[in-house]
Amino acid sequence: MRTEARALADQVDSIFVTDAQANVWINQAIAELWSMLTVADPQRYMLTDAVTTVPGQREYGLPTDFMALIGVDWVSGNERYPMEPFSLNDRYVGPFGGLGWFDAGGSVPSARYALRGSRLVFDRDPPAGSVRVLYVQAPQPLAVDASTFDGVAGWEEWVVLECAIRMMAKEESDPSIYM
Repeated sequence: MRTEARALADQVDSIFVTDAQANVWINQAIAELWSMLTVADPQRYMLTDAVTTVPGQREYGLPTDFMALIGVDWVSGNERYPMEPFSLNDRYVGPFGGLGWFDAGGSVPSARYALRGSRLVFDRDPPAGSVRVLYVQAPQPLAVDASTFDGVAGWEEWVVLECAIRMMAKEESDPSIYM
């Protein structure tokens, strides 16, 4: 990608932009593209993580590659049941003000989830056992020259163009041809 960007920017033999700087710009462009791709089709990039819940604990860490939450399912045997999200504005909604929604039997307030920073938080003790977190992975930076990025259907070219634009702008050349 870096070599392609240098060719487009007419900087193949130039050291005006270092490889390290070009790598930073490539990873920034990948992050921008990743954000657009995952907003357009989050389920395509969905990963899952199992979280074991324990009585008395309402906060749980999320995977280190976590970027965005799609949903949370309570797992019972081979069955999965979607859990409801909770927001601050929901706390007094409904006929039982503050008790939240009820399970299928209508007798026990069911736990709801919220995202607080890098933690999954429940408004009351979740059922003991397991929940499945459905999430979008954060973009993985390219660490070495042999690393690759699948931009889906040729969108990797957008990353190359973005890097070339930044190279040309730094050199004070006109990058408008690639914009």
